[in-house]
Amino acid sequence: MARLIVRHHDEVRREVELKPDMLIGRDVDADVLIGPPASRQHAKIEHDGSDFFLQDLNSKAGTYVDGRKITRIRLVSGMEIAIGEYILVFDDPGAVQEAPVGWVVEPGPEPPLDVVATLDATGPMFARHIESVQTAGEARRLRQILQTIHDIGVAIATKQDIESVLIEVVERLSDVLPAAQRGFLALCDRHGRELAMRVLKTRKDESAAEMFSGTIARQAVESRCAILCKDAREEFSSADSVQEMELGSVMCVPLLLPDRAVGILQWDARGVTGAFSRDDLNLLTGIASLLAAALENARLCDELRAAKEQSDIENVRLRRAPREEASLAAIIGESEPIQEVRRLAQQVMDVDTGVLITGETGTGKELLAHAIHRGGPHSGEPFIAVNCAAIPETLLESELFGIEKGTATGVEQRIGKLEQANGGTLFLDEVGDMPLAMQAKLLRALEQKTVQRVGGKKPIRIDARIIAATNRDLKTAIRNKEFREDLYYRLKVVEVHLPPLRERSDDILILAGHFLTGFAADMGKSLPGFTPAAEAKLRAHVWPGNVRELRNAVERAVVLSPHGKAVDVDALPPEIIGEDGDLIETCKRRGRLDAAVAALEREMIEAALKETGGVRTKAARLLGISREGLRLKLLRHGISS
Repeated sequence: MARLIVRHHDEVRREVELKPDMLIGRDVDADVLIGPPASRQHAKIEHDGSDFFLQDLNSKAGTYVDGRKITRIRLVSGMEIAIGEYILVFDDPGAVQEAPVGWVVEPGPEPPLDVVATLDATGPMFARHIESVQTAGEARRLRQILQTIHDIGVAIATKQDIESVLIEVVERLSDVLPAAQRGFLALCDRHGRELAMRVLKTRKDESAAEMFSGTIARQAVESRCAILCKDAREEFSSADSVQEMELGSVMCVPLLLPDRAVGILQWDARGVTGAFSRDDLNLLTGIASLLAAALENARLCDELRAAKEQSDIENVRLRRAPREEASLAAIIGESEPIQEVRRLAQQVMDVDTGVLITGETGTGKELLAHAIHRGGPHSGEPFIAVNCAAIPETLLESELFGIEKGTATGVEQRIGKLEQANGGTLFLDEVGDMPLAMQAKLLRALEQKTVQRVGGKKPIRIDARIIAATNRDLKTAIRNKEFREDLYYRLKVVEVHLPPLRERSDDILILAGHFLTGFAADMGKSLPGFTPAAEAKLRAHVWPGNVRELRNAVERAVVLSPHGKAVDVDALPPEIIGEDGDLIETCKRRGRLDAAVAALEREMIEAALKETGGVRTKAARLLGISREGLRLKLLRHGISS
């Protein structure tokens, strides 16, 4: 015979034999009389001839069965009904017994717990809900579920930021799973081996809020099945994390793609058993399938965006350097020094050894670095260039290592150049101008092959070849405590020195002819070459700006020269036309080459500042360098504008 055992403060008050229709509440006519906070007519028990059902009568305090707030439920022997501090235990020895702990199996045919099943608004799950709706409360619950699915679908379709989609999903699910104390989403790394929590929702501050069971998560991912536990402490008794967190009810659903799992979606309650039903699991499973597709779409979009950005960079490079292909063929010249450069570059192409390219400004260090990359085994991977002198010291760390979202107000996540260059080549231009503090961090990253984004906590593996370049004498900088000796030897496994143009004068006219052909083709002009007078001026010039200066001079000459005629002297820049050899003799009298170059650089900077009225931005543009590069040169020469 079915009965209710009424307990209050763990003390058995009475036992009540059940009848077909019984009222529970504070009303004096109630069949089961209990005190506050129960309503006068709090709940009722009905009998349909075979089963007993518990119906909440829109009470204020609510009716809870096994820790879960209910509207209507079929009673199973052993269920505990909680109303305030009163516990009513349903006992019916002749009825169907409660489902075993762990996997929840209810009577009747049920779909397997495999999450490959998709959420279908016309499928069995919703049909079962619709057919069973008998009260206003159940109708509200069904409307709430449908609204949640609608809101999540709209968020996935309209939000461009995947992080906001993840947050929206967890927030919306928390509305329809009131018995859960915590919900979270964790995503797999790109190898599918480790899970990291991305979004967390808790209903109260818990010491174990950010912990999750790797045992449960791995089982869900590896089995590709959803897990529904009435009491995880019994089902996963050997899992330390489950016992430490005192996990009771757990739903853990993998986010599945056809070929792999990309994460998990989990809701749980500490110390509470039986909080979730199979219908709750079906809802979570359907949302997980939508979310997995959204995550994969976001990943593909990111890859396409990165590919487009890289393509745009390459297109800009090609437009700025017409007809210059990044290969050794782009290293123009027949002189002995440039042939030695090509020979040495050929030797280092097929290995991942670090290369240090030295040479004055404008000698083509980045062009040589790109040629080494394109000629090697990783030519199809990214080539990322960073000008260490052009980026302010305060921004250089985030530029190289990246930064996490929220590190500062309004800051979005940005991947650093070292991470972008994974599998390819990172070119560090003007590395000699890198601040000492940044040198130490770079050395650590190169030795450990990991980076940690600014504001981040997790190290990220990197695998990029490093090619560095500088126009400074790093050995002198080391003696002056301006450059780390350990970083110098880490970068300089092989050194390739690009000679200045004045030391390979035989290549001047070869380079000029190469540039003339390219620029004339781009501008749709037919120019047969240079006049003898123009060639003489080109050979006589010292070229302090090296190949870059020559290239700019030829581009100017092509613009100013009439179609069909050879480039004459009047199309050349004034500093070349006015050259009479005095500057060459002056440089010779100054003795050491480095001293002569430094003196010439100082003179040119002072002349540019004078011409621009001390405006550094204009002076830098006139000199063909960045404003940051000019600032460093002013400090080096002790010039105050």
